[in-house]
Amino acid sequence: MMYHVNPKVYRLQHEIHTIERHMRNAQRRMGMNNPAILHNYRDMIRTRQELVDLLLQKQHSFDATLAP
Repeated sequence: MMYHVNPKVYRLQHEIHTIERHMRNAQRRMGMNNPAILHNYRDMIRTRQELVDLLLQKQHSFDATLAP
């Protein structure tokens, strides 16, 4: 059985970590506790996480069809 990581998944996970870092830096730098801005960051993270889950689920079902 061969295991590989979809490059799209890797890129999306990198974007998630980058957005989380931006959110933490914004909170520290400006003391930004604006709920609308934090909600936007969380929404971007949630959207990308859903895409990662969808890609992994699709990859898993594809791998299962190839298994003997």
